[in-house]
Amino acid sequence: MHGDDDDDDADDDVAAWAPMREPARGQRVGRYVIEGLIGHGSWGVVMRARDPTKARTVALRLLHPRGLRVATADARAALRRDLEVALALRHPNLVSAHELGAWEKTVYIAMDHVDGPSLDDWLRADEHDWRVIVAKLVGAAAGLSAAHERGALHLGFTLRSALLERDGRARVKDIGMVPRAPDPGLGVLWSAPSCMPPEQFTSGAPVDARSDQFGFCAALWYALCGQRPYGDDDALSICRRALDGALLEPRAPRAPAAVLDVLRRGLAPDAARRWPDMRALIERIEAAARARGCVARGRG
Repeated sequence: MHGDDDDDDADDDVAAWAPMREPARGQRVGRYVIEGLIGHGSWGVVMRARDPTKARTVALRLLHPRGLRVATADARAALRRDLEVALALRHPNLVSAHELGAWEKTVYIAMDHVDGPSLDDWLRADEHDWRVIVAKLVGAAAGLSAAHERGALHLGFTLRSALLERDGRARVKDIGMVPRAPDPGLGVLWSAPSCMPPEQFTSGAPVDARSDQFGFCAALWYALCGQRPYGDDDALSICRRALDGALLEPRAPRAPAAVLDVLRRGLAPDAARRWPDMRALIERIEAAARARGCVARGRG
């Protein structure tokens, strides 16, 4: 499967939007022939489709028309640039995008179809040693780092944002698809609140690669501790705790304190206090993990 976004928190927001029309099985969207529905998310819908020109299956994401509404003309241009950058990204830990096109009142992005579980599904399916969990997430971090180096952001990273290939490699999807400055009138959260940095809760606040770092650290914290760093209740309460830096201490962490200490810095409410970039974060996570025994390599 091509695991879809997002945590239940984000899915709840979709219900408040007018339903978008989904293409029917057999219908063409651009050159792609629709084979079925993969899933819904706060961005829109994802369809499985066939590319007859290259005899391959793709995941076709159709963005909800309201999701294309952003606050300013500059923000619209930035969203377009982010999507175009995403098309050029190629990295073993990223799901490649192949084409950006228009369909009816929205746009679609054709991407690799990954026939594997999301990291969230993988974690729920079985017990895993903390070193293996770290290795998988470090692979996802390498993908985010590659995107950042090209100027692209994710801005919605959760454990459902990375899919596992058959070789065990994690690949991050949906780079560049969240507006950096969405229209505040939409009232939509673009990620699970538990993985959103404080700056994404605040209208007009700047976002950058350190925003993705927060989301990544929140996801890895949950994978290792079984609880959200700033809670999992309503979005307002999570936002307040995140702004205050009131991180909830883990009750039964799987990983050593040295690894969690690295994540604490990445979860700082002030972006300036987080790690300089994803590369620095990866290096510190791997160093902390090596101090407690070898960690399997998770990068492509």
